[in-house]
Amino acid sequence: MHRSSVLVRYILRQSTRSRNGLISLRCLCTRIVNQTHPRLLIHTPQSARILAPIQYGQPRRFYSSALSPTMESGTIINWQKKEGDRVSEGDLLAEIETDKATMGFESAEEGFLAKICIPEGTKDVPLGKLVCIIVKKGFELSQVLGSGPEGQIRAQDISNMRQVIAKRLTQSKQTIPHYYLTVDVKVDNVLKVRKELNELLAKQGMKLSVNDFIIKASAIACKKVPECNSSWMESFIRQYTAVDVCVAVATDNGLITPIVFGADSKGLGVIAQEVVSLAKKAREGKLMPQEYQGGTFTISNLGMFGIKHFTAVINPPQACILAIGGADKRYWPSEDAISGMETGSVMSVTLSCDHRVVDGAVGAQWLAEFRKLMERPESMLL
Repeated sequence: MHRSSVLVRYILRQSTRSRNGLISLRCLCTRIVNQTHPRLLIHTPQSARILAPIQYGQPRRFYSSALSPTMESGTIINWQKKEGDRVSEGDLLAEIETDKATMGFESAEEGFLAKICIPEGTKDVPLGKLVCIIVKKGFELSQVLGSGPEGQIRAQDISNMRQVIAKRLTQSKQTIPHYYLTVDVKVDNVLKVRKELNELLAKQGMKLSVNDFIIKASAIACKKVPECNSSWMESFIRQYTAVDVCVAVATDNGLITPIVFGADSKGLGVIAQEVVSLAKKAREGKLMPQEYQGGTFTISNLGMFGIKHFTAVINPPQACILAIGGADKRYWPSEDAISGMETGSVMSVTLSCDHRVVDGAVGAQWLAEFRKLMERPESMLL
């Protein structure tokens, strides 16, 4: 058979294999010429080269989670995606039979299904079992639908890593009328009480952080000023009875906010244990959906990075988020001090509020309660 006929058939076969024209004709011909006639190597623009694969980036591991309140294990009925398929957030990955019914297992990430760890038909898969691995980047460019001329691949076609985060934050800033309130909080008493409690807890292998006091104080303040523990629901305002505090945790895959449920009714020791456990699971990618979906109030603490003050974007549909800066030594006038000046550790906190739900005076009232609790931490123990 003539070589040109072979090339034509190869092109047609490759084109039909590539769904929706994922490989442009020009790029495909370039690949064939470069492979069959090395001396005639065609130099394509950098954005259009598809011969060299990119290494896989940071993988995102997905574990089996409870799809019903009583679920303890499940059966993988079938996989709706194959290894190598591109997936979007919310795409159905597999069907899982629970103790109640057959339910869909959806992707929480956008990327590519790199590995299926549990085959179809596997029964009694326990909760927490590694099910699949998804990568956000590191795929071969030949699998990308180029948006440039003649199918050329542009940077924007492969830079979707933060699109979901960007969309959510943009929506929050565009639809929620933010306003910000900042106060300085003296934390000397918190540091003193923390030191004393840690000495008592040392034998149990426990250790309290300042953030544990912040979570507890925020939850109690939400109970005293419930307007800040609410959500805008378009036609009405929903005020929550439970105070479920989201704590922002930075991971290799981005920011996630695991939840300390009922934080107002929990002791500092319990809060400390839960936060350590949740942060560890978050960094390992082992959080269950029910551990980070929901919440009524959010805390973002950047003090450990040396940040003194910042404002945070509200996590919808919540009405408030508290931004915590680092503590530093400051001086202020004092009638009790011989020198007329007093020194101590002070941190700046900023409350971002949804003005549709929380009026300015109400936000100020919440901050006053929070500051009082932090400056008199023994009141949290009552």
